[in-house]
Amino acid sequence: MLIDTGLHREGLGRDEARTLASKLDRIDGLRLRGVLTHEGHAYQTDDIPAARRLAREVGAEMVDLAGSIRELCLDIDIVSVGSTPTAMLTALTEGVTQIRPGIYAFQDLSQVLRGTAQLGDCAARVIATVVSHAAPDRPSSMPDRRR
Repeated sequence: MLIDTGLHREGLGRDEARTLASKLDRIDGLRLRGVLTHEGHAYQTDDIPAARRLAREVGAEMVDLAGSIRELCLDIDIVSVGSTPTAMLTALTEGVTQIRPGIYAFQDLSQVLRGTAQLGDCAARVIATVVSHAAPDRPSSMPDRRR
């Protein structure tokens, strides 16, 4: 079950999750396995201490929610979190059973610039020479992303 822990793009709030869990439990042949979130709102800050606090808060919130659902006599076994900037800390939260950290396994320049990785942590580098570019009077083949 997807939980909204602050990104406000997807998922249920805590009370909605408990209500849905109890309804799902009444459906024969269906078993709720766990809860998951994407703490993508960690990308909204470049403040590393703030991102670390958020990681600890999200990890604790998800473990607490899982415990709350278990109190309804539902045996869920997955507590899943996911976001590269918070991966190192949420993975250390006792009770978190899975992380889905996206680029974390490879790292990239965006993580280096955020301070959550060092250049040597990046799995690959590309060195290239630009050999041409669109002339000012010719349209680019790339979509304009400024809109």
